[in-house]
Amino acid sequence: MIAVVSLFIVISVIMIISRTGVILGNMGLANMTVYFTLVTGLSNSIFFVHIPGLPVIFNHAITIAAAIFQIILCIGILKLKIRAFKIYAGLIAVRCAIQIISVSGAIIASSALYFTPATVFYTALPFILKGILLFIIYIIDGKHFGGFAINEPASAIMARKRSVK
Repeated sequence: MIAVVSLFIVISVIMIISRTGVILGNMGLANMTVYFTLVTGLSNSIFFVHIPGLPVIFNHAITIAAAIFQIILCIGILKLKIRAFKIYAGLIAVRCAIQIISVSGAIIASSALYFTPATVFYTALPFILKGILLFIIYIIDGKHFGGFAINEPASAIMARKRSVK
């Protein structure tokens, strides 16, 4: 769990540095996410929040704010707070929806021929993978989040909840 959440924090820090580089006009900082893209093969656009119709500077500001919020939630997850875990899962869903809307709008505007379920899936894949990783963490360390672990009976969960109160 610590390794996965730490990776999310590192990616968020890289996003903040990259967007700050774009705002300040420093191309060295602005291209920091390109290296991660070269290593993973994922699209560079997955790191950034892009809401169609908003001025570019607002999209940069929202990206930085979302990355900071993600770091705060990751720290909450590391402290095993179920509320942070649930909010982070919601954040993944929202980011996935924004990304699909953004890409779908661009594809429809350019050509409806390229709008396929595969394109939407490719756009959503990084966020789906994050959600799956969080679900695996929940299954493995669920007892810490007030949920269930794979080998833990429901009676043990109820007994633990009663003892906490």
